Amino acid sequence: MDPWEQMRTTKRDESHYYVAQVCPNGHVANDAVDEYPQRNQQFCSKCGESTLTVCPGCEATIRGRYYVPRVSESYPSYCAPAYCHSCGRAFPWTERGIQAAIELAAEDANLTPEDVEEFKQSLTDAARDTARMRLGVTRLQKLLGKMVAGTANAVRDIVVNLLSETARKAIWPDRP
Repeated sequence: MDPWEQMRTTKRDESHYYVAQVCPNGHVANDAVDEYPQRNQQFCSKCGESTLTVCPGCEATIRGRYYVPRVSESYPSYCAPAYCHSCGRAFPWTERGIQAAIELAAEDANLTPEDVEEFKQSLTDAARDTARMRLGVTRLQKLLGKMVAGTANAVRDIVVNLLSETARKAIWPDRP
């Protein structure tokens, strides 16, 4: 079914996900495209890139805010999903964040090429909520401790939005 047809046929008395509009860098333009079309943006107001409403891999709609009928609409802030619910592929913002963190780690004078390879695998493991997430988190903590403080802080700024809340709290228990 065409994703826009899916939006039009969703009944207001059923719980459902709205469609989100997100740029390839993860900036959310609209968390409810179908409910608030006036908020849609063809281009991101933060970085200027074209926005997406469907997964580039399978063209399933990007899940936005979850609607529950007869429940007050005071929702927590929406965060774009890291992976597609339909095909499991990483969204562009997840891929870009992981790649930027890896490249930044490779620039750190305190890390060996072997450390950078371990960082790459550990970040990939930590970014997925699987049994290997805890292993990835443990190895990331060790590698972040080896980095120059400025690099470690810059990596944190990138990685914090890629990890689940569980992984974030394990690595940075004192930080929000």
